[in-house]
Amino acid sequence: MTDFLFNRNVRAVFTNRDDPSDVLTIEDPKIVGAEPLKIDFQVEKQLSTEPNRADIDIYNLSDDSTSKINFRKPFLEFTYGRKVEIFADYEGREKKIFPGLFIKKIFTGIVIGANTSREGTTKITRVEC
Repeated sequence: MTDFLFNRNVRAVFTNRDDPSDVLTIEDPKIVGAEPLKIDFQVEKQLSTEPNRADIDIYNLSDDSTSKINFRKPFLEFTYGRKVEIFADYEGREKKIFPGLFIKKIFTGIVIGANTSREGTTKITRVEC
């Protein structure tokens, strides 16, 4: 009954709000290796008028990609980072219009903080949306 609750496909799309043609798409490439790319996320849905919140952890992202996502909250300004969209589905149960296009959008928002750190040999990019 619950065999379909494993092997989740996740895609995170980061779009530059000043230049919409600058899009960074991150998803699990399903490559067997020593240090796989992995995306964990948690979305808190609100019933009130407060905005929803999402936390995304991306493991072993390349330096080029992390430099595009990393964003430090400014103290004296009211600015935000890239627009972010999270799509998810379970492997084998995808509903697609076109191959590779996920239907289930889990979250849409903006990056309010993102930084990259190391824990042992693993590099983790933590994104707050």
